[in-house]
Amino acid sequence: MSFKSNRTFEERKRIIEMVAVFIVVFVLIGISRLESRLFVLSETLTQNPEISTTITYFALINLNVVLVLVLSFLIFRNVAKLVIERRRGVLGSRLRTKLVVSLVFLR
Repeated sequence: MSFKSNRTFEERKRIIEMVAVFIVVFVLIGISRLESRLFVLSETLTQNPEISTTITYFALINLNVVLVLVLSFLIFRNVAKLVIERRRGVLGSRLRTKLVVSLVFLR
């Protein structure tokens, strides 16, 4: 009995992970499409003949977006782990709650 419950738990965990991967992929595709539209818009507005500065700005925008996504993922993951630990009554979960809350407010 215990083996089946663990197996179904693992299956649910894998399904949740796959859904999360698909959501992240769709978000990344959407952001890249948005950035490409912003790139075209910025070119029409600036009319700058120097392509190197435009590419530099585009690269910096991409870097910022990726870093914000990574930071958001880390915060979401910490909050999810925190909720699970609080439900299980893990020792030290209150301290971890304070640390995660401070991380969220520092963002």
